[in-house]
Amino acid sequence: MANKPKFEAPQGNPYGSLIQSTDQQPAQKKEYYRVNIHFPLIFKDYLQEMAWRNRTNITQYLTRLIEADMEAHPEWRDSLDELNR
Repeated sequence: MANKPKFEAPQGNPYGSLIQSTDQQPAQKKEYYRVNIHFPLIFKDYLQEMAWRNRTNITQYLTRLIEADMEAHPEWRDSLDELNR
């Protein structure tokens, strides 16, 4: 039986290598709010269909709905107090 070649680990720190980004602008950190939602199962089918019709994904579809509602009700900010900001 032939001898297997001996494994040799790469030298240096593999996590310290330089990786070039195709994006020439510096990355801007965006803030997100994550939420876990329990919907009735029929909502899943509806959300998938509507997202597909709008050529987007479910997150983007829901984001657009919320943005439209926020624009329709600009007074919502007036009811916030300092502790809720």
